[in-house]
Amino acid sequence: REGARLSASLKVVQERLRAVPNRGLGYGLLRYLANDPEIVAWLEALPHPEVSFNYLGRFDLFDESSPFRLAKESSGPIHSPRGLRRHLLEVQGQVSDGRLRMDWSYSENIHRRETIERVANRFMETLRNLSKHCRSIAKGPYTPSDFPLAGLDQERLDRVIRKLGKR
Repeated sequence: REGARLSASLKVVQERLRAVPNRGLGYGLLRYLANDPEIVAWLEALPHPEVSFNYLGRFDLFDESSPFRLAKESSGPIHSPRGLRRHLLEVQGQVSDGRLRMDWSYSENIHRRETIERVANRFMETLRNLSKHCRSIAKGPYTPSDFPLAGLDQERLDRVIRKLGKR
């Protein structure tokens, strides 16, 4: 039951991400570099997200022979000295030395530490369950965007896969 729920959630997220044109590059260009005042005003009027999630990528790509290393020192504060925040909650993730690291930033004037710890622990538990689930299945979950020329929706694709599995 849990596996079916996870597969369904993964399919929905996968399709939503694949539906974003150019992996979202156009939004950033329009939002920060557009010269058209009408476009700028329209984008600025959109609701501002309360949560920022930023996966920075892999930082364990340099081996011992590389002349480059990541600095161990902090890059300094990421917030305004006046305490102004763009988001109520900021989550940054990266892989370093083969391990995923998630940094959670929040205002203690708005959230209690225990609350953020509960959310972070639940997030990591869910991520572990997703990882375990993905390792337990041979391939997939397949979604219509895996077969763009077939013209199938998710329900029809699932039927085809079930029929193929019976053979």
